[in-house]
Amino acid sequence: MNYTEKLPTEDEHTEYKKAQKAFPKDAWESISAFENTDGGLIILGITEDSNHNFHISGVLDSQAICDEFWAAINNNMVSNHNFTNEDIKTVTVEGKTIIEITVHEAEDKFKPVYVKRDIHQTFVRNGTTDHKADSDTIKLLMRASSNSLDTEVIKNYGIDDLEISDINQYREKLQARESYQLYERFSLEDFLTRIGVLTKDYARDGRLGVTVGGLLFFGKNNAILHTFPNFQLDYYDKRSLQQERWSKRISSIEDNLNIFFFLQKNR
Repeated sequence: MNYTEKLPTEDEHTEYKKAQKAFPKDAWESISAFENTDGGLIILGITEDSNHNFHISGVLDSQAICDEFWAAINNNMVSNHNFTNEDIKTVTVEGKTIIEITVHEAEDKFKPVYVKRDIHQTFVRNGTTDHKADSDTIKLLMRASSNSLDTEVIKNYGIDDLEISDINQYREKLQARESYQLYERFSLEDFLTRIGVLTKDYARDGRLGVTVGGLLFFGKNNAILHTFPNFQLDYYDKRSLQQERWSKRISSIEDNLNIFFFLQKNR
């Protein structure tokens, strides 16, 4: 951004915030919106006058505001982010300090990006404003996310990130069926490759790696949470269609997170 000339107006890739003393709460909506569209730049320390012209007003304590930002990010204020230290810059212009935050578009597999662990707090960028996404838009983002999710290989994941006891239990169930008895002679690696838990990482080095679907189905808790920090399965048991409240709720967060264990427990 060139600050030697008159500040340009806001557009689909630029958002100004006053943010004199604290990180602005509505900036999280802009972060969600930029990640769900095609990225943008948020500048803190800019004021709009009555004629809709923008001026540098500055922030009072840039370090405190940056610390507040990172604390919220680390507490999963948004469901996904790929910020690095290089994306948060403090700039001094004519003796006033402003903060530039570069927001990158999220990969499709991480969309929709939402605020405060609430998928209904999903925003998209439309012109110069952030709009709360309607249900159709959220479904569209989710559909794009799921297109290649199951078969995508996760970098640096291997068999040691999977629950072997769950895999063995699943294998026993398969081999009990006559058409799957051939699996008895396969090594663990060959078996996992046959069922799609392992596959070649064609996008990188061509080595076998764990797929997203394989991790979610058989993964260890820590391994799942490292890549999907908000992943959780819920099972609801409603005894009567006339009841207004669920009579029973079982959550994977209280035990194993992977899908296979969860399904076995709640059968």
